[in-house]
Amino acid sequence: TPDGRCFDSYTVGPGRGCGGITRIGPDGVWRPGGNWKSQRVIEKSPDRAVFELVYETYVLRGTVTADTPFVRFEATSTVAAEKGALWGPGLDVAPARGHEGAREIDAAAGYAALFETKKPTGSMTAIVLDPSCRPVTVAYDKTGSVSLLVAADRKLVFYAGAAWAGAGVFPTPEKWFSHVKKFAQEMNRNPKHLKP
Repeated sequence: TPDGRCFDSYTVGPGRGCGGITRIGPDGVWRPGGNWKSQRVIEKSPDRAVFELVYETYVLRGTVTADTPFVRFEATSTVAAEKGALWGPGLDVAPARGHEGAREIDAAAGYAALFETKKPTGSMTAIVLDPSCRPVTVAYDKTGSVSLLVAADRKLVFYAGAAWAGAGVFPTPEKWFSHVKKFAQEMNRNPKHLKP
């Protein structure tokens, strides 16, 4: 529609999309999470929805809240963590799938953001790790995705966000990056404030 409802021009392919979880074993081999096996809606109201996705090696719970571009995710592993293994959400920044443009990655603040300046649609995405998950290791896989990784024996809490420049809220990369940075900073100051 003209105002962007039901609009989706995002190409995932083999990449991490916006928040797709992957693991790196102690052997250095990347192990993407694959596709979910089952799903259920836990809560649904006009202002909030909570859902759960079950994957082969973890369970992912998402909380969607009105009036924010970010969805909160909690991932709980269902397999024993190998010593030295890492896991975390990824963000596809591969030009081959159209995800090129301005990017900002701040490991200390725990976020990665992209504004696709070369697309007329002006898509933007970001992932932000909860302060409880830091410190963060930033790594790129062979799909052209960047991941924010933490020790695999820890619960994973993160936010994945997306917006569209046509909506007029974040018309420039600077506006989007400023919003993502402010969101991460607010979480650092008051983590409980952002939890559902």
